[in-house]
Amino acid sequence: MKRKGYEKGLKAYCIKLFCYFLQFIVRILAEYIMVKKNTTKDTEHSISFFGKAAAVLKNETVHFVAGLILVIFSVYLLLAFSSFFFTGAADQSIIDSGNAQELISTHNGVKNYAGSRGAQLASYLINDCFGISSFFILVFLAVAGLKLIACPRGTFVEVFIGCSLLLIWFSIFFGFVFVDQYKDSFLYLGGMHGYNVSNWLVSQVGVPGL
Repeated sequence: MKRKGYEKGLKAYCIKLFCYFLQFIVRILAEYIMVKKNTTKDTEHSISFFGKAAAVLKNETVHFVAGLILVIFSVYLLLAFSSFFFTGAADQSIIDSGNAQELISTHNGVKNYAGSRGAQLASYLINDCFGISSFFILVFLAVAGLKLIACPRGTFVEVFIGCSLLLIWFSIFFGFVFVDQYKDSFLYLGGMHGYNVSNWLVSQVGVPGL
């Protein structure tokens, strides 16, 4: 009798334990399904967000506005660069002083037709960077802007590569040819990039190698 009672109690205990185990499995599955649903919703939300962003970037109106901004900026840089050849010497001391208060003031004395910011941009891109070959930056900006306006689905990778190669090559060329002019002029035709790179190349391969 005792053995039968023991077996009956053990059976009841096993059934109870099995029920607890099933409840545990059901709870785990329920939590997994909830997490899965939330993840799916987040993924759908992310896809919809990126889809909307892609749609905005493909919008022809956005292309037109972006192209117009690039064209206007290229014209502004053209004005700043052209004026720099005639007013750069007079503006050099003001720009080199680096006095922000003086530059933002109404009567800053800057002669450049594009204002103090145009004078700074021209001085940086021409003297500190690539010299007069910086005009290729304007060419790229203008062509890219016109392509966005006239042909929104076109690409301008070839224009970018071509302008970049010409920008670098002419900078080095002018830096090498007009290296003596750097001492006495406010205008560095090859920019500091052309001057430094040409000097390094001469030190490595000599003048004939360059």
